[in-house]
Amino acid sequence: MYHYDEENQLRLIVEYPRFEDLLYSTFYQLRHYGKEDVSVTTSILDALIFIAEGADQSIKNKVWHFSDYIISGFNSSMLQELDKTFLNKKLDQLAQAAHTEQQPNYF
Repeated sequence: MYHYDEENQLRLIVEYPRFEDLLYSTFYQLRHYGKEDVSVTTSILDALIFIAEGADQSIKNKVWHFSDYIISGFNSSMLQELDKTFLNKKLDQLAQAAHTEQQPNYF
């Protein structure tokens, strides 16, 4: 984006970050340090659902793809059945919000 002053002189050039980079920089440490914490992963999924619900389809697709990154970092060997059921419901909600035909990578 370019910003000009009142004399039409270019004064500022702003380069916006890619959406994928924003997702990564926002969530990668949460993913890493919350890899064994259901509440952290649930909160990340809730945030992704919120983003997808208010976005156009191209952003929905990016959010859906990013959710695989989040899920792949979770240590699912620590999960109890109720945890799996709860997280899988969140994945279903995200799939619906993202308007995807793909099946989630369930726990």
